[in-house]
Amino acid sequence: MLAPIMFNFKKISWALLYLAAFIPAGFALYFFSEKNMLPALAASLITASIYTLLVIKNLRFLSPLSFFTFPFIFLLTLGIISDGIGEFSTNAFAEKASLLTISLFSLFSLINSVHWAKTKRGFKKLISLIFIFLSVLILVIFGIGSPTFYQNFVYTRANILILLLLSIFLIIKKKRLWGILGILLSIGILLLSASMFAEKTYPLDSEEQKKVVAIVDPLAKEMFGYYNKKDYGNFCNHCGFVLKNMLEHKPIEGNRETIGPYVYFDRPSNVYRRGGRYGVEYPVKFQNAEDLLYLTFIIENISSDPIVYGFSLGSF
Repeated sequence: MLAPIMFNFKKISWALLYLAAFIPAGFALYFFSEKNMLPALAASLITASIYTLLVIKNLRFLSPLSFFTFPFIFLLTLGIISDGIGEFSTNAFAEKASLLTISLFSLFSLINSVHWAKTKRGFKKLISLIFIFLSVLILVIFGIGSPTFYQNFVYTRANILILLLLSIFLIIKKKRLWGILGILLSIGILLLSASMFAEKTYPLDSEEQKKVVAIVDPLAKEMFGYYNKKDYGNFCNHCGFVLKNMLEHKPIEGNRETIGPYVYFDRPSNVYRRGGRYGVEYPVKFQNAEDLLYLTFIIENISSDPIVYGFSLGSF
């Protein structure tokens, strides 16, 4: 008599645990909607852990239910993050939240799917292989892609880390060929995504623009004050080593003789970030030039002593 009672108690406990997973899931949705990242991720982690535990326990009904409930919760979370419009790049927080949620889903989806692939047969094994393929595809896509907001680039690295961990796991489990291919793929994604990020131009928000312009404005006027005075020795006091070396081989005196001294700088027409550098583009009036020219300063850091990486002069 006692055994059936204990058996039913265990079944009820697992069922209650399944239902309890909706509580942190609800908190996660709430915190994401309130743009409160850490509590949202913590609640999402608890939910994912509960579903994974239920999947691994191989319960007859609750394990498959948990396996398919988890993607549903994931899609619902992305819907909340995107405000129901399907766009994750509307602001920096939404993009960051979506990238971290996708990484979390991919990790636990792989854990669940690999477990099913090892322990199930037939239809469930097929489903697990499909989920493994989709999870890896998601990791590759979001590992390679450059985010809309440059500060979120670091969160794309989580996808590469998960892919690398999967590859190491495969090697440990004697799937050396797949593991080695996974490591090579991870390295390739790492290099390709870094290259794409370095080439992408990111606009800055108004506060960042003000901060960058406040640093570059006096720097530009100081440099071209020396330019007007023909003091080429001090012209590049703030230049980096590479730029100084370039100006030694191709001095700026020739430009000075052609277009004359500068008359005035207009307000910056463009402020952006590319890779780890900032660019500020000024419309400039030179004495001998009929039209405004634009002068772009590229600096390597925002500080009280910035380093000028490069500058270019061209027509509109």
